[in-house]
Amino acid sequence: MATSIKTGLQNEAKVKDILTSGSGVINTRNEFGVHTFSDQSPADGILVSKLTKPLYNIPEIVKSLDVTITELIPTEVTAGPATVLKTVYDAALNEIQLRDVTISSLNRNILTLNSKIGQLESVTQSLLIDLDNQRLLVANADNQNAITTTRIKTGITDLQNAILKGTSEAIQRVSLIAKVTSLEKENTTLKDELFGKQAKAAEGFKVSEDFAYKILEITDKDYDGLRFDARANESSEKWANGPSIQIDNFGSKDITITFSEVGDDLILEIPPLTLKAGANTVIKIRENIASIRGKAPSGGFGLTGDRDYFSTINMKSTSGTIVPIKMKLHKWRKYL
Repeated sequence: MATSIKTGLQNEAKVKDILTSGSGVINTRNEFGVHTFSDQSPADGILVSKLTKPLYNIPEIVKSLDVTITELIPTEVTAGPATVLKTVYDAALNEIQLRDVTISSLNRNILTLNSKIGQLESVTQSLLIDLDNQRLLVANADNQNAITTTRIKTGITDLQNAILKGTSEAIQRVSLIAKVTSLEKENTTLKDELFGKQAKAAEGFKVSEDFAYKILEITDKDYDGLRFDARANESSEKWANGPSIQIDNFGSKDITITFSEVGDDLILEIPPLTLKAGANTVIKIRENIASIRGKAPSGGFGLTGDRDYFSTINMKSTSGTIVPIKMKLHKWRKYL
């Protein structure tokens, strides 16, 4: 079987020689000077010839072409007189007319004011005449006063002593009146606070110096305080007394009340409370259920298995008054 030979520019080795040595390696003519294309040699089919590049005379070519494009040259605008838009002219004309009206009005005001100035000048002249007359009267009075002063010199010392004594008595009288007024106000305030205390006490409130409180929900009337009942198996957890407490400020000043618990940890922290004079509010105590569930009843059987836990909630006002509220947790055995 004949082996195929890559000829012409398909032969990579021949192309490499051409790139390296140029046209010097291209010789496809036989001994007779004829090009062969028989696919018998790698150089078959490769021809070489000189490349002729035409030379153009650019300056002469430019002369023969019309390179001036008159269509792109802008038309010159003839300069005319300075003008404005008619809308601008009309607006300026309206403004001028408005100013003329304003000037006319101001001129009329000027005439009116000039007339008033003339009237005031006339009044001034009249007052100057009256002033001269008063000066004459004052001079006459000064003469009379000099005569009178001469006559009463002997009684000046007694008069001064009397004035000093009267002034001292007046100062004391004013001071006593102020003290009496202050005491009357204080007495009124104390009466109001006393009546407020008595009224709150009559309504079943616990009364302090400046505020009163009352537990609103009471089931166990025999216990004077807050009470929470809980079973050991957590089947029943409820308030017997509480948790709502009404607090009244029956005083004449605003107060701030803070809360703290002493004893068994039975409730959650209560934020401070501010009450204006004469105001009241209702707060709800929140039980510390985690601490309550962690407290077990005592050993034994039957009712002997119940146990009570106690704490005290201290309410302290701005004045320093501390009012305690008793708090009891009754823990039942789980099988009851």
